[in-house]
Amino acid sequence: MVNGVWTYSMDMVHTGLQACFANLKADVKAKFGAELTTVYIHTQIMACEAARLLLSRIREPSLDYRTVYTETYLIERESTLGSEKEPQAT
Repeated sequence: MVNGVWTYSMDMVHTGLQACFANLKADVKAKFGAELTTVYIHTQIMACEAARLLLSRIREPSLDYRTVYTETYLIERESTLGSEKEPQAT
């Protein structure tokens, strides 16, 4: 703790995130019998939409909350290929 604020080195942050992901991955495998799947979201599109929403709330605080959908694509892994697909040759 530095000046009353919890601080961590980048090595500690990386180690903690890796451990967290490893635990999550193991939980998903144990509960659902499949590996995690990744959905790719273009970060620039996501950032622009977030900025647009924030600015619109600043200009008009009474606006209702909104859900925004952006383009995504699936990165196939064991959990999305299914057992009927042939394994890829390496």
